[in-house]
Amino acid sequence: MKPGIGKKKTDWMPFLCIAPAFLAMTMVHFLPSLIGIFVSFLNFTSRALRDWTKADFAGFRNYINLFSIDGISGTRFLQSVRASFIYTTGSLVSICVIGLWAATLLNHDGFMYRILRAVFLVSWIIPNVVTVYIWKSIFLSDSGPFNAILVNLKIIGKPIYWLIGPKSIIPPIVSNVWRSWPFAFITFLAGLQSISPDLYDAADVDGASGVQKFFHITLPSLFPITRVLIMLLMVWTALDFTTIYVMYGFAPPSDANVVPVFVYNMGYQTWDFGQAASVSTLLMLFMLGVCIIYVRSFIRNDNNTGVRR
Repeated sequence: MKPGIGKKKTDWMPFLCIAPAFLAMTMVHFLPSLIGIFVSFLNFTSRALRDWTKADFAGFRNYINLFSIDGISGTRFLQSVRASFIYTTGSLVSICVIGLWAATLLNHDGFMYRILRAVFLVSWIIPNVVTVYIWKSIFLSDSGPFNAILVNLKIIGKPIYWLIGPKSIIPPIVSNVWRSWPFAFITFLAGLQSISPDLYDAADVDGASGVQKFFHITLPSLFPITRVLIMLLMVWTALDFTTIYVMYGFAPPSDANVVPVFVYNMGYQTWDFGQAASVSTLLMLFMLGVCIIYVRSFIRNDNNTGVRR
């Protein structure tokens, strides 16, 4: 037997192909993330911008301050977490419900249905900044058309201040839902069109109603695509900075001060970059943990049920 026979030669071509992308990801994502984690352990203020050696080591002090309900940072951080939870949950549920309803409505053949599908994608095409300004003008208390409609219909007696106070989280949610639901719509529509008509024909033979077919055929068939859609929307919404910042600027109401905007203000308004980096690190770890648990739970479920991915 000749030396070397039986040894598998390593093919380096796949590694060479992904090397440029890996290098770009390292420079754009991985390296800044590591620097941010490092800064979160420093008392990094504006005086350390020119010389990092002037930043004192703070240990876990920045993280402890965030969970101190007696301090200003801790109270505002908990308020921003609450605002992010409401913003993410409200947007996610509304986007999925509206998207599924629209996909079910237009899951038919015909010229008019194809036209309506294109019309439904208009809000997804419009830039996010334009969308936010449109909805901000709609929700203005004095000159906004939404209040005017409610007053004319005798639903409310006087205009409501939507952009301040506890209701200030509603306009960003509406703006985000209006822009994002076409993505859920087109995703659900693709899933609906992949369901075999034979399943519905068999259900008709068995005498199943429309509601039974929806819950026993449509929803289970959409489950694989739905879980991916939920994870994407959850990450995109939880990390959304543009909607809140464009609508309220650098000083949003406390009920709408989501975590990304809170981080920006802490870093670039108070110049406390160490504290801002600690919030960013916690947000990154939390979203990473949620995604890992979310994916592993479905992998475990697929293995238990014998589903092949």
